[in-house]
Amino acid sequence: MEYLKKPETRLSETQANVTGAVLEIIQKIQEQGDAALKEFERKFDHYQGPLTIETAALEHAFESIPEETRNSILASIDNVRLFHRRQRMLFHDFIEQPEKGISLGMKFNAVERAGIYVPGGRYPLPSSAVMTVVPAQEAGVSEICVCSPPSPQGYVHPLVLGTLYILGIKTVFALGGAQAIAAMAMGVSPVPKCDIIAGPGNAYVTEAKRQLFGTVGIDSLAGPSEVLIIADSSADPMAVALDLIAQAEHDPLSRSVLFTTDKDLALSVAENVDSMISRFPTGDIISLSWKNNGTILLGTLTEAVDFTNVYAPEHLQINTLAPETILSECHSFGAAFLGPYCSVPFGDYIAGTNHVLPTNRSARFSSGLWTGTFIKAMTYVKLEPDQSSELAAKGILLAEAEGLFGHAGSMRYRMDMREAAE
Repeated sequence: MEYLKKPETRLSETQANVTGAVLEIIQKIQEQGDAALKEFERKFDHYQGPLTIETAALEHAFESIPEETRNSILASIDNVRLFHRRQRMLFHDFIEQPEKGISLGMKFNAVERAGIYVPGGRYPLPSSAVMTVVPAQEAGVSEICVCSPPSPQGYVHPLVLGTLYILGIKTVFALGGAQAIAAMAMGVSPVPKCDIIAGPGNAYVTEAKRQLFGTVGIDSLAGPSEVLIIADSSADPMAVALDLIAQAEHDPLSRSVLFTTDKDLALSVAENVDSMISRFPTGDIISLSWKNNGTILLGTLTEAVDFTNVYAPEHLQINTLAPETILSECHSFGAAFLGPYCSVPFGDYIAGTNHVLPTNRSARFSSGLWTGTFIKAMTYVKLEPDQSSELAAKGILLAEAEGLFGHAGSMRYRMDMREAAE
């Protein structure tokens, strides 16, 4: 395995600065409530309007969306809903009886209130609204509230608001950054206290989720977006170049990686990337991202698989003659895209899979956002008298061995209860 292009050192916010700034924001909101929320919105988003977005504004935003775009949003919702509804079918309450008189059960319930964060920043992201709201709805969450930051122009983008209207969301706030996460975690008027918060965001949003985890559930701690493309000589160099460009335009910190078995393909892809960057309105971001974080590796398919399982990419794209064979050997990735006619943007928008995925190697131990993110697994036990006594006899020995005599006493009393009842 050799590098034909290595990533360069990139500049980013230092974690210490982000951590300290977020801690200060959370503490001030704890002390001052909604006054602090409004202050931070003025400071960070240059927004002085009401935090609550009225239903009439959502409807007006919906009406402003061109019909063709509206139909595409509806198609995206339908596909995402179909896939995530199927996920809900994986959860079945059950009762197991290992023997007569012992019942062990499991129940699956959705959280009661979910807070959804839809990023703003460089681009309006109605797709993120779809990807986060639909799984919560399909899980059966009874109340969903959404926070989204105002744009530099001083309003939440109509595409986002209109999409939320289509989704039937009525509780929406013009609120961004760490202050939005804090408001949803703690319940700061007018934002209700949520049981879980889901949705991607910048370093400050991610750090707020990290600091507030435990006060509230979170979906994941997301970092810069990334793609790893595995390609052999059968791949189309122009298609691969465009897919690397698509990833690079997310953010200057995005990571676009190509691992190929063919040096000619690698050189052609690199040439195509360099020649096409200036054609895109987002060329400045693409150029910076590709320069700092773009990577091209040359090696065998076995080496590509080994690299994949260590790198654990957010997005894995396989452009080889037998992509399913390669996929079967890869065990750590957020979402995979197979074959010459499928690329990451299909998953970002329209295919039906979710685009909120684990980054920074966290696919080694976590999954992307799905219906199960919003579902709790709860267990219960019921014992008849005879079986209670039988289990107690063994359980008492274990409790006493651990020095927990109150535990032993609790179980011993059930034995006494049974004897007294006879």
